Amino acid sequence: MTALCSRPAQLPGGRQLGLVPFPPPPPPPRTPLLWLLLLLLLAAVAPASGWESGDLELFDLVEEVQLNFYQFLGVQQDASSADIRKAYRKLSLTLHPDKNKDENAETQFRQV
Repeated sequence: MTALCSRPAQLPGGRQLGLVPFPPPPPPPRTPLLWLLLLLLLAAVAPASGWESGDLELFDLVEEVQLNFYQFLGVQQDASSADIRKAYRKLSLTLHPDKNKDENAETQFRQV
């Protein structure tokens, strides 16, 4: 596509032609757009840089627990979700600090 010039072309001898087509101007540089894209990519990648030391402590806590959750609730590993829910409710009622008068009742209830 060509754009038209706004002035007539001059020929030798003073003659003028009509409007002469000129090539379109080059597109504006995309440097600011590229910098913005790079900044957005860095902002998205920075939070996903990996595990922090506080996150790794969770794995240490899980390794310290010798009991899996099925054993803790007293159900089989192939138990249905309804059975697991029922066992959880039963255990939470027996360990609740209002029902359990043991001095470690609050700690036991938090483990559930």
